[in-house]
Amino acid sequence: MNEGKEALGLVGANPIGESPVVAAFYFPSALKEGERASAICTIRSGDTPLEFQWLKNGHDATEVDGIKIQTVMDSSVLVIASVNSQSSGNYTCIVKNSFGSDRYTSSLAVTAPPTWKTEPVDIYTQEGESEVIHCEAIGVPKPEIKWTKGDDDKNSFISSDPSSSIKTLSNGDLSFSKIEASMQGSYTCIADNNFGPSLSKTVFVKVRGKK
Repeated sequence: MNEGKEALGLVGANPIGESPVVAAFYFPSALKEGERASAICTIRSGDTPLEFQWLKNGHDATEVDGIKIQTVMDSSVLVIASVNSQSSGNYTCIVKNSFGSDRYTSSLAVTAPPTWKTEPVDIYTQEGESEVIHCEAIGVPKPEIKWTKGDDDKNSFISSDPSSSIKTLSNGDLSFSKIEASMQGSYTCIADNNFGPSLSKTVFVKVRGKK
C-alpha cells in the first residue's frame, strides 16, 4: 500500500503544519496614571502547541515591575494594574510553534498632568545685570512652558525672539539680557500639556534702587 506514497515521496516525510499569525491588539488610548491597562495576544491561525513571549521596548517584559502575564492555551494576557509614566512604551507579543513564529507590537501611552521640577522664585537684582528665572515642569506629554508679564492678557506670551531683552528660552527659563528699572514687576510661568490642570506660578522681579 505504500508504493503509491513512495512514488510521491510521502513516506517518512514530516507533516506540513501552519506557523502562527498573531492578531492585532491595542491598549486603551491616553491612559492616566493609576489606571489599569491590559492587552490580549491571540492568534488568527496556526498549529498548537504555542509558545508566547512578551517584550517591552525590546526587553523581556516579565522582568519589568508591575507587569503580570497569564497564558492559557492559545492566548496570553498582559496586565498592568496601575500604570505610571514609566509604563509607556512599545509592547511586543511573539508567538512560536514548531513551524515558525510571528509578532505584533502595540504602543502604550500614559498621560500625567504637569508637576513642578523647578518652581520659579522671586529675584532681587540691579540695573545692568543679566538674570535668568528658572521654570521647569514634568509630565506626559512634556509640558510646554510659557511666560506672561504683569497683568498682561494671559494669551499675550513673552516671545522667544533672541533679539529681545526679555525672552523665553527653549528650556522654559525666562532670560533678562540686561535688567532695566522698567522691568520690575510680576511675571507668571505657565506649564501645560493639555492633560489635567495647568500649573502657574507668579514671581516678582525687584530692581534695586527703584522706589
